[in-house]
Amino acid sequence: MSQVGNTIMAFNTDKSDDLFDVQCILNSFPNGVALFDKNLHLVNSNPEFLKVFNLNNPALPSEVKIDDILTLSLNNKDL
Repeated sequence: MSQVGNTIMAFNTDKSDDLFDVQCILNSFPNGVALFDKNLHLVNSNPEFLKVFNLNNPALPSEVKIDDILTLSLNNKDL
């Protein structure tokens, strides 16, 4: 293995896995952030995004699409 490869491996093992965890990264943003797949389905988001768009509603479909979120935002007085 090259010296660069050894350095990268050492860095990865010395650091907390949280530094590379997608959810941890999303949660560190102060504003709402979300990730969508190529079909525009919600894949992941931070708690602030869920709060702003009121996505804790159990009446929402399990596969939330961006269309559902944009429709909801029109009715959200906090926006």
